[in-house]
Amino acid sequence: MRRKLFAFAVVAIVSTIAAEIAQAEWTKFQRDEFTGGCVPSCRNNPKVSKMASRCEAYCACVMREGESRFTSAQYEVMERDARDNKDTSLLKEFARIYPVCSRRIFSN
Repeated sequence: MRRKLFAFAVVAIVSTIAAEIAQAEWTKFQRDEFTGGCVPSCRNNPKVSKMASRCEAYCACVMREGESRFTSAQYEVMERDARDNKDTSLLKEFARIYPVCSRRIFSN
């Protein structure tokens, strides 16, 4: 019985570590690049002008969610596609994060 509990604990710990690694897959450059574009864009959005002080939290939320769902390589593809004004399924999937974080950060 102890062996089974120990094995279960090891699996749980390894799973937790793997999940944490997956959430931190974007490089520092990618995180900085994302934040550098997101925060000013948010602050310039007339819909959030009265709550612009929450833009950093909003962008952190989007980045956290994005890192948990998309790899560094996928980030590069999305960045290129966005820059080229392409409407791809990957960008649409990433865009689903926006309303989730918007509700978390801007709803009172």
